Amino acid sequence: MGYIGPTPEDARREQEHKSEYIKGTLSYPFTDSTMKERRNVLTASLFGVLVAYVGIIPKSLPVFGIDFETNEQENLLIFLTLIVIYFVISFSVRAFSDVAAIILIAKEGGAQKNTARTVKTVKTAFLVRVVIDVVVPILTAVIALVGLCGELTA
Repeated sequence: MGYIGPTPEDARREQEHKSEYIKGTLSYPFTDSTMKERRNVLTASLFGVLVAYVGIIPKSLPVFGIDFETNEQENLLIFLTLIVIYFVISFSVRAFSDVAAIILIAKEGGAQKNTARTVKTVKTAFLVRVVIDVVVPILTAVIALVGLCGELTA
């Protein structure tokens, strides 16, 4: 009976596929759904910062014919706080999944043929992307939540 399993050509193609995947993730490391969650957490956090630190609390929404009483404004703050919490949790879970997938592919041999310098450059670039695309939105949400909680307890 002959050899059963991947041929050397199959192994080479798989290695090339992993290398291409890593190159692609450096240019666009997160899935579309993660980037949409990132946008949502940044948008909700922006509104939270505006309400908490700038003091922009709507007294009415004339488009809908709604006027807010003082206690309704507090309910609006609670609602905004819950929205920011939801989006930051949802984004964190998706971002963690994407980062874990990229690390797993890299550990499985996506960068085996690269030199130590190339691997270091790839790791640095990936780290910068993680800081900008993950840490900054989460910190923005934390700042918004601190301000919103401060407004609620004031």
